Amino acid sequence: MSTLVEAQTKQLKGILEEFNLGDVKTALGELVQDKLPHGIGWDDKVMGKKCKKHEDGCVDVQEYNENLEAVWDEFNLLPAHFLTEGAQVQKAVAMVTLKEGHNGLPAGNGWGTGFLISNSLFMTNNHVIANKDFCDKVNMQFMYQDNYNSEPDIPSEFFETNEDSFFHTNATLDYTIVRLKRKPYFLRAVATPSRTLVSTENGHSERYAEQDQIEELKFLNDVIARKKPITALDPQRIISIFGYTPGSKYGFVPLRDKVTYPVGLRLNIIQHPQGRRKEVVVQQNKLNDVHTNVIHYFSDTDYGSSGSPVFDNKWDLMALHHARHPAESANEGIRIDKIVADLRNEFGSSNPAILTELGI
Repeated sequence: MSTLVEAQTKQLKGILEEFNLGDVKTALGELVQDKLPHGIGWDDKVMGKKCKKHEDGCVDVQEYNENLEAVWDEFNLLPAHFLTEGAQVQKAVAMVTLKEGHNGLPAGNGWGTGFLISNSLFMTNNHVIANKDFCDKVNMQFMYQDNYNSEPDIPSEFFETNEDSFFHTNATLDYTIVRLKRKPYFLRAVATPSRTLVSTENGHSERYAEQDQIEELKFLNDVIARKKPITALDPQRIISIFGYTPGSKYGFVPLRDKVTYPVGLRLNIIQHPQGRRKEVVVQQNKLNDVHTNVIHYFSDTDYGSSGSPVFDNKWDLMALHHARHPAESANEGIRIDKIVADLRNEFGSSNPAILTELGI
C-alpha cells in the first residue's frame, strides 16, 4: 500500500469514527446502489397493454392449479425435489463482475447478474451489458456464494466473454446474450473431428453446438488429412477450440417459448444483489399482473439483481428480472416467451444454428 493510500485510509477512518457504524454501513450501501446499473421499468411502450384473463398467456392461478396436485396451491407445500432441483439450477446463475474500475466502483465489484441459457451463451440485461465494447470490462463469476454449514469457501470460477463469436442485444426488451469463452482442460483429446470433445479431467464426453467450433474442427481435420498445408495451421487458432464450456460444468437454464402466466403464482429469483454472494428469494413473491411484454411481481431484489432469472415452483424460467419500482417493492421482469419470439424473428433466417443451440 502506497504512502498516499495509507494516509487517505487513515483520514477516512478518522472521519468514519465520528459516526454510528450502522449509519455508515447504510450510507455506503446507498452509494453502491447509486453506482450500479438501474433498469428503467414501467414504460408503457415496453410493457404493452395489461392482459386480461385468457389473453396472451394470462390465466387465473386457481385455474392453472386445477390440473396440478394441491402441493402447488396456496398451502405452499412443495415436493422435496424442489430443493434438489433448485440447488442444481442455481449453479447456472453467475455474477457479472467488473474486471476494471467503472462508474466509481472498483475492479472485482459485482455489476449485475446473469445466467447460462446454453452451454456457452449467457443472458443478462441490456442495461448491464449494452454493447460489445463493454464486454471488455466484465467477466462472469460462477459459484460466488457461501458454502453450507460454514464449510470452506466455494472457489469461484471466471469466464471471459467471446463477443466476437456471438453477441446480441435488444434495448427495448432489455436483454443481452453473449457467448462465453471455453477454458482449457489440463489434458484434452479429440475423439473424432466432430462436435464431441473428451475431457480426461472429469471423464465425461460433452457435446457442443457452437458453429465456430465445428468449423475449426473441420479445418484441423483438413490439416491432418493434408487437404490443407501445414503452414496454414495457426497454433492459437487450434488451442481455442479445445476446452470446456461453463455449461458443461454448471448446466444451463432452457428457454421456453410457450409460457403461462397465472396471476397470483409464487415465483423464485436467484440473484447477486448489490454484488453480494449469491442469494435466493423463494415463495414470498407473487405474480401481480401480466402485460404484453412484462410481468410485475412483489419480491425482494436490489440493485445488482438486474439480469436474474425468475422461476416458478417447478424451476421453469418465467422472466428476466430487469427493474424495481423505486416507490415500492414491486418488480418488473421481461417475459421469456417474448424474448424467444424476438430471437426467432432476428435469427430465424440469418442464423438458425443459434436457435438450434438454444432449443427454440
